[in-house]
Amino acid sequence: MKRRTFLKDICAAGLSAALPVTAIGSLTSCASQATDSHGFNFDEEVDRLGTHSIKMARGEEMGGNRLGMGIADMDFRMDPAISQALHERINRDVIGYTRTPDAYFDAIMQWQKKVHQWDVPKDWITAIPGVVTSINLVYDVFTQPGDKVIIQPPVYDPFKEYILDMGRVPVDNPLIYTDGTFHMDLANLEKVMHDEQPKAMVLCNPHNPGGMCWTRAELEKVAELAKTYGVLVISDEVHGDLAWYDEHPFIPFLSTSDAAREVGITVTGPTKTFNLAGFTGTAYGIIANPALKEPFVNFLKCHKLLEASVPTEICIMSAYTSTTGWYDAMMDYMRGNVEFVMDYFAKEIPQIKPVRPHASFLFFLDCRALNLDADGLKTLFDEKAGLVVSNGINYGPGGEGFIRMNVGCTRRKLKQALEQLKGAIG
Repeated sequence: MKRRTFLKDICAAGLSAALPVTAIGSLTSCASQATDSHGFNFDEEVDRLGTHSIKMARGEEMGGNRLGMGIADMDFRMDPAISQALHERINRDVIGYTRTPDAYFDAIMQWQKKVHQWDVPKDWITAIPGVVTSINLVYDVFTQPGDKVIIQPPVYDPFKEYILDMGRVPVDNPLIYTDGTFHMDLANLEKVMHDEQPKAMVLCNPHNPGGMCWTRAELEKVAELAKTYGVLVISDEVHGDLAWYDEHPFIPFLSTSDAAREVGITVTGPTKTFNLAGFTGTAYGIIANPALKEPFVNFLKCHKLLEASVPTEICIMSAYTSTTGWYDAMMDYMRGNVEFVMDYFAKEIPQIKPVRPHASFLFFLDCRALNLDADGLKTLFDEKAGLVVSNGINYGPGGEGFIRMNVGCTRRKLKQALEQLKGAIG
């Protein structure tokens, strides 16, 4: 199918498709209207039972009416442009071998330019078999068992888990928590690079679970240090499209400097933004340095991991070229959720101090004033409040006394969760 025809079909599908709307009753005054100006209903409670949802299953396995507020996906329907494009392709009834079309690269370049004001050349882009999967594959290509890899805890726990599983050695550069947010310890980062001689560093940008969008100065310094000490930087930017505030923008690592482009490999995709995590492999890499891209792409090719599947290509192209307005509508709704959480804790549960996220639908809650250890927090949230969340201790040093909570849900569910927590605290 020609690129122009494909994009035209997607645009037409997006403009004509409508989401089912389910009345869910009146909400509180701080909840948004059931249907926004684009015609989307993010207050709809979508039934995820029977979909093998990990988030929902964890609540069911623990018994009772526990609310799934843990694993990082949202409860909203996807952009109708994506579902329409998938249906149209599947309805052709033939899924044979395919080549990655130019429209795939065009869509990625268009999105990066529109959302992040970043001009990405086509020859920097490569299909990859998933964000975390590809971080691990980078270890295979550029490191050896026993090599050290820097992480910055408290941070997404599979980073450390997979470094260990692959026989590498995780080295911590703990973040500094001051004034209600986390900061990089750049002085200690240089010390770690000098003393430990790591081969690689995983940069979580934006940071999970803290939600920080690192500043340009921070990213430039990371690149400068990495170049000085010969450290490969793997930048996980999968939450980058979900930056809530103009004063804290997401800045792609490779966009910051020549040094960053020399030492960096970016892995990202639309899975968090457009709620596509179940389509494994809906991701891509951005690598500016041929000395990094060529061996990595060759490794993917030799292991038959370089070809994007038909569904993942369609997801990327239709998400990034959608004209439905779903992305803007979702961002508006989620900003409302972020402000709702901040306001609710300040007024109703002041003992808990939420870290205001610059990006992502994940909140890191500072519960240290409750004077509970990890088991005590588990009892409070899981058993008393009936909330399936993620314990901060899992994210490494600095996560003790924190809880990660997913607010990518309807305002009604979010309000219910916070009321249950308030009742459990008493």
